[in-house]
Amino acid sequence: MRSYFPYWNFTSCIHTDSRNKIRSAIINLFEQEQECFFIPKIPYLILNPEKIEINYFYQRFLVNPYERPQLLIVGLGIGREGWTIIKTYPNDWLFLRTPDGKRPRLSALAMQLECDAFHYRVTDNDESLFLETDATGKFRIEHTDQLKYKPDFSLIRVSNSLHRAMQINRYSISVDELDGIEASEYERIDHFLMKALDPFEYYWQTYDLFEEVYCDFEKLNEMNVKLMYFHPPKYYLESLPIYREQIEDYWHEAQFRNDTEAL
Repeated sequence: MRSYFPYWNFTSCIHTDSRNKIRSAIINLFEQEQECFFIPKIPYLILNPEKIEINYFYQRFLVNPYERPQLLIVGLGIGREGWTIIKTYPNDWLFLRTPDGKRPRLSALAMQLECDAFHYRVTDNDESLFLETDATGKFRIEHTDQLKYKPDFSLIRVSNSLHRAMQINRYSISVDELDGIEASEYERIDHFLMKALDPFEYYWQTYDLFEEVYCDFEKLNEMNVKLMYFHPPKYYLESLPIYREQIEDYWHEAQFRNDTEAL
C-alpha cells in the first residue's frame, strides 16, 4: 500500500521500437537549442546519495534543480506493441515547448520520426495531463482543468489494451488487479498503461531519472535502458515552470493551453 504517499509519474511513449533512430532524432532536436549538446558518456559527479533522493514526505514534483548539477538526461526503455518508453530529467522536458513556442518537444520528435507519440502525467494523485501527437506533429492536450475530464486517445490510433487502460475507471477493478494499491482515478490509468506497455512493470514508474542513474544505475542496465546525457540549453532553469513556487502558474500559462485549433 502507498495510499499515504502522493503519487507522481511522468512518462512519454513513441510508437517505434527503433531506439537508435529515436536517439539520433533526439540529439538532432536538442542540439538545435542554444548551448545544448550531447555528452557521449555519463558525467562523473561527486554526489551525496542521501541528498540526491527526494524525501517522500515532501512533494516529489518540487525537486529544486538549483540543488543539482545542470544536466539533461533521457532514458529509452523497451516497451510492448512496438512502443518505446521515454523518461527524462527534468520530468516534463518532452512536454515543454520548443524554443520557438510552436509545439511540445514530443510533437517535434514525432514529426522527425514520423511516428505517433503521447505523454501522460499524474501529480499529487488526482491531477493529470495527457498529450497525444500524431506523425505530422498535430497534437492535443487534456488536463484536469477541463470540465468532465476523461482522458482517452482520439487523435492517434492505438491498440485495444491502451484504450482499455485509459478507460479503466469505467470498469469494476479488483484490488488484486491494482496490486493491492489504493489508487486515485488517474493513478489507476497510469498503472494500467504500465501493465499494457512496460514488460518489466518497473521502468514506467521511474519518476526521478537523475536519482535512478546516479543511485541505481545497474537496475536501468538490467532493463536495457539506453541513456543519453546533454548539456542543457542556456535558458534551462528559466524554462522549468514546474519548479516555480506558485504551482498554479504552471497550469494557467497560455503556452500550456490546448491550442490544437490553431494548428
